[in-house]
Amino acid sequence: MRIHPDIEKAMKATGLPWSVEVGGRHLKLRLNGRFVGICPKGRIAEGHGGHATKNIVAQIKRAAIIDKGN
Repeated sequence: MRIHPDIEKAMKATGLPWSVEVGGRHLKLRLNGRFVGICPKGRIAEGHGGHATKNIVAQIKRAAIIDKGN
C-alpha cells in the first residue's frame, strides 16, 4: 500500500503515531488512533493528487494541532 509522498511527509512531521488502513475503495488515515481522513486508492495514492492531496494534508495538520493541544 502506497500513499502520496506529501501525505506521508505530513503524517511523519506531526510526531504522533499514525497508520493507514486499507478499506474497500479508500485508504483510511489515522493519527494518534483518531480518524483524520481518507484518500482513494487510485490517483492520489500513486502521486497524482493535486488539490485533493493538499486538502488531506490540511486535515492532517488540523488534527495534529487538536491532538497536541489536549
